[in-house]
Amino acid sequence: MKTSQTVYEASRNPYPTWLKYADERDHLEKWLRTNINELCPVQQSTVLDIGCGLGEATARVIKILDEKKKNYTIAAIEPVPSQVRHCVERFSNDSRVSVAQSTLEDYQGKTVDLAVAVHMLYYVPNLANAVSKICSLGKKSLIVHHGERGINTVHQAFPELVKKGAHIISTYHDVEKEMEKMERKYRAECLESRVDIRPAHDANNPEGRDLIRFFLEQPQVSESTYRRVSNFLKKQGNYLVHDVGLIVCD
Repeated sequence: MKTSQTVYEASRNPYPTWLKYADERDHLEKWLRTNINELCPVQQSTVLDIGCGLGEATARVIKILDEKKKNYTIAAIEPVPSQVRHCVERFSNDSRVSVAQSTLEDYQGKTVDLAVAVHMLYYVPNLANAVSKICSLGKKSLIVHHGERGINTVHQAFPELVKKGAHIISTYHDVEKEMEKMERKYRAECLESRVDIRPAHDANNPEGRDLIRFFLEQPQVSESTYRRVSNFLKKQGNYLVHDVGLIVCD
């Protein structure tokens, strides 16, 4: 999972900029609202958010469970210290939420009603083992991983510039393949979201540079790389379609 060598520990973390210009979390929230009774069928639910980042998915799950008047406890784990500190502060007034620093590989918690893993499988050392463990941690598990369009569009255009890692360049179809190898029962959907890439049309725009670094998963890139990717994104228009794959494992 995420380590101090990733974009998330850069001197300027581009992730908040991604959240500002990408609407995928809104689509995910809408999907969760529709499917929450399937994912958390009992009145008192336990939830595990694996690789919680800045707590965006946790916050959406809390919002929806509160709307449905369900009782719950949520455990959130995250390996990047700065993001753990952010989440501890963010949820400090909610006794139902606990946050701990841990990788998926090191986590030894009990099985919960719902295990959620949103965009964290890019960073695991072994995809098959990670998918298997996520499914084992939840009576139901939700894995979110991007699809063919969006981030993957940039990855396929500039594979040599993307941070090296076994699963950085991957889509939810790779996760499906692991499910099929394990003969796990699952269902998959693909949501179409979009990213406002207009800031990235200017290679000198700080938020545009954030987006480029986030696309490439790189804490730092060269000026020539900013210009090269910026020129590519100009040709994509003002908005980039971004596919989000959702896989539910029983």
